Amino acid sequence: TWSPSELQAMGLDANAFYYLVDDVTVASGVKLTIEPGTVVKFARRGIDDNFHEVHLNVNGALWAQGNAGSKIYFTSLDDGAVGGNSGGDGAPDSTDWGYIAFNDSSDDANFLMEHCVIRYGGNNWDGGNRGEDWLFRVSNASPTIRNCQITDCRRVFYATGQSSMMIVSNSFHSLAGDWGLNFSVSDTSTLTLTDNSIVCSGGDGVYVANGNGQ
Repeated sequence: TWSPSELQAMGLDANAFYYLVDDVTVASGVKLTIEPGTVVKFARRGIDDNFHEVHLNVNGALWAQGNAGSKIYFTSLDDGAVGGNSGGDGAPDSTDWGYIAFNDSSDDANFLMEHCVIRYGGNNWDGGNRGEDWLFRVSNASPTIRNCQITDCRRVFYATGQSSMMIVSNSFHSLAGDWGLNFSVSDTSTLTLTDNSIVCSGGDGVYVANGNGQ
């Protein structure tokens, strides 16, 4: 189990399991390195909390670089397929955890997610009800997401300010939102999509509101 102070002072060991019981922030000036084979699980909030689901805020740097044979997982506590039985109900779905936020104080040169599997995220509380939310929130930041598998999530990207996202060679499928790959970006942000695979059951494969896409 992580506490916020512990997270700011350590990297995440290879082939280890971590369980987020509350929101965690990587402080400005701090680089969090996640080693290949690591499993990060997000708990669910109680129904009376009326806050966003548990999420990861990055104000510093996030370097999550797995490899083809040893991926990094960001998933639900209820996901028993990786990390063993961690006390969840064994029935994960796309309403289980919140999001990963890349914020404007972050270190763009050290902002990489590669060979990661991200699933069952992108949700919040709204008046006590679970509703669609964005899996990645980007504010004046420029993350690179490459060779990742993003499945069983809600809406995917929300960007504000002068963000520049590089989305390269990823697989998106079994998304539960109203579009396959849903981007809401400000008109000063830039989105680059290259060689991605997108499979969805409803709406358009890619939907971009505002912003500059290529």
